Amino acid sequence: MALFTGNWLDCGMVRIIGTHQQDNHTSYLIEVTVGSVTWVVQHRYSHFEGLHEQLVALHGISRPSLPPKGFRSRAFLERRQRELESYLQTVLRLLRSLPIILRVFLEFHRYEINSLVEYLAETLFETGDTILARDDVFTTNPLHLHAVTRRIGLEKPSYGDRRNAKMDVGHILDLLSRIRRVRILGCPGKVGTSNLSASDLPFDLSLMKSVTQAFFQHCPPSTLTNLYSTSLTLEILKVSHSISCISELFRSSILTTNCQPSVWDSLTHLDLSNNSLTSIHPIGSHCFNSLSHLDLQHNKLRNLDNLQNLSNLTTLNVSHNRIDDVSNLHSKLGNISSINLSNNLLVSLQGLSRLYSIVHLDLSSNLLPDVVEIAHLSRLPLLDGVWLMGNPLCEATPEYRLRVLEVFGSGRGVLLDGVAASGKEADKVAVLTALQTGRTAVRRPSQQGKRHSAAVVRVGAVGETVGAPAVVSATPPAAALPAP
Repeated sequence: MALFTGNWLDCGMVRIIGTHQQDNHTSYLIEVTVGSVTWVVQHRYSHFEGLHEQLVALHGISRPSLPPKGFRSRAFLERRQRELESYLQTVLRLLRSLPIILRVFLEFHRYEINSLVEYLAETLFETGDTILARDDVFTTNPLHLHAVTRRIGLEKPSYGDRRNAKMDVGHILDLLSRIRRVRILGCPGKVGTSNLSASDLPFDLSLMKSVTQAFFQHCPPSTLTNLYSTSLTLEILKVSHSISCISELFRSSILTTNCQPSVWDSLTHLDLSNNSLTSIHPIGSHCFNSLSHLDLQHNKLRNLDNLQNLSNLTTLNVSHNRIDDVSNLHSKLGNISSINLSNNLLVSLQGLSRLYSIVHLDLSSNLLPDVVEIAHLSRLPLLDGVWLMGNPLCEATPEYRLRVLEVFGSGRGVLLDGVAASGKEADKVAVLTALQTGRTAVRRPSQQGKRHSAAVVRVGAVGETVGAPAVVSATPPAAALPAP
């Protein structure tokens, strides 16, 4: 990030690299360089006029003069571009310490550490108390937090070069130490019009001593310095578009060993959706003792391994992944009550047949071929709602809803695709269930009769007189009687 040392001639350079036409107006593209950092600013000729008037009024700058107006031909614009560049370079040599008006014109408050921190401090001087009083979410970005991290490491007064109490970095540090909810929004690629890369802007999270909810977007783990320092207070953590492995975010030693009970013990909700996770890293026991909600949707997961140490997990969202196997899920998620498995690659539900704590189960938009698979869910005692729309079985099965509800039987009241059975559907399910019960009852005596006839034939075969009726005792042999 840019750091202006106080003398433009030592570290700065400016040039106009082109023009931009919009709505019949011409803007000049000004490339500003401070140290190794470069950014581009756009200004129209009228902005240069305003700058010149203020420089004359506040700093007595009468020369150089601005280039005159004229007919905007291509040749004229090219000449004016060179003349405006010469004007800026001359002014910057004369006012090498860069008064505030020049810093604003060149947008130092966007990319230079001191100017950005002063701008942020002045803003929070006006709004900080309101944000804290209303418990609002404080939204910022890695560039601002990186500038603050760098600024507090500089050996200079907290009020900066301009000795303005409103611009004291203390206003920022006070808010960061007391804020409870924060949203940090990075960006992919370069920052604004600069050559700064968002992944090269680490910031210190130990400044946030009271944070309970944190949302990071486009913030690579390498930028989250001292994330571990928030473990005692953080209750909700969301990280998106940032990681490809969970161990990148949490230190590997924490995940793979038996942690102390205090490690991340306040964390109840962890949202790692919209990342590039391909597997779930092994998690040590006691790492996340209080974690009840885990969101891993929109990743690239193929299975649900390594969840067995999340003993208090009740809600899991793994929709929009590539999961095709849920074998023995009950051994990994013993207390789970709600799972979203929609938009995956499941063809069988056998692995869910012993999830006895499950209440809500979203299986929509998978590859389930037949209603037969629903039988694996029919004996889950707490199941209250199941979602199946978008599976092949919905199109392949005539009267799809009726057939699925029949599997659960009358009286269960299971919501199917978020809709309760209508009175007509309930009546039909009751009739179908009764018919099935009747067929089962008829089938059983018939099978017993066949076994009885076979027994008579066998006894007759060993009788002493051919054709004599065989006598079959109604009392089982003594050996078969129960012990007294």
